[in-house]
Amino acid sequence: MANGEFDIKAVAADIHKASIESAEENLLQATHDAEIFERDAPKYGPWEPALLLACEYMFSLNRLEKGHRGNHYGVYALKRKLIKMLYQNGYCTECLIHNSSVTNDNSEVGGGITSRQLRFVAFRFAVGGKTFAWHSPIESIDFSYQVTNPAADYALPAYVKDVPLDPSQFQEAMDLISWVVLKDAKADMENARIALIAARDARYLDINLSEITEEQAHALGEAAGEDYAAQPDFADDPRNLAALEKQQEEWEHTALYEIEIVSPFLGVDDDLDNAWCGGFHFAVNSAIHDLIDALITIDGEDVEDEDEDEDEL
Repeated sequence: MANGEFDIKAVAADIHKASIESAEENLLQATHDAEIFERDAPKYGPWEPALLLACEYMFSLNRLEKGHRGNHYGVYALKRKLIKMLYQNGYCTECLIHNSSVTNDNSEVGGGITSRQLRFVAFRFAVGGKTFAWHSPIESIDFSYQVTNPAADYALPAYVKDVPLDPSQFQEAMDLISWVVLKDAKADMENARIALIAARDARYLDINLSEITEEQAHALGEAAGEDYAAQPDFADDPRNLAALEKQQEEWEHTALYEIEIVSPFLGVDDDLDNAWCGGFHFAVNSAIHDLIDALITIDGEDVEDEDEDEDEL
């Protein structure tokens, strides 16, 4: 590529700018979270007892959410934060991959019978003498984890369990969990401050090919994929489950060159090119997955976040 060096410098400048903007946003959010955690500490009391109560609340809220289409109450996003915080603070006692199969009959909307293979990460946590076990889609996990057991097949529940929580307590439960998951906010704020200093380092502007990592190339491709998926005509019919599943299947087997999308590293570095394309594919697949998750239900249950709640002593 004749102008390959120019393209690489342009990519480096984009990475530098995006890094600063992202670091600034992260610091603002972390600072806000740390302030909220300190402000509400007197209200919720010691953190350890509050954590146990938060897990008990999530036990109920997760069942509540599965009785509605999509993320009706916003529980799933909060559940993921709780799972992440519990895992990173050493409460996990078991972690494995569960494989499930889902069959959908779309005949009422002019489609046929389709099936999907789903993969979940199954976590088991020990908190305050009780055990809590929850699933989360493998695509939604944004932190490193180590499996402790071999992968296994898992049959999704075919019914919605009772919710052992009075409706008047729902908001109270959400507020408490939202505070509990901010335990590490102060440390996150310090890390975000350091990251911003590093991101502002002017040497990033002079970055060369050898200094661009595959992780940076992947991040740039992911950002490009998110922009692509945000286009109004990305999904022909975002409310048609069969059409979305077909689009997802086709996309997984589509090479970017077939839709005339080219990474800035093509012809310059194969590893960086693959990383950029991988990031692009990941972002688009995630976007389609999110659209599908908003529609899929099994006998009224949301497939996106099936769980295996337990509170055994």
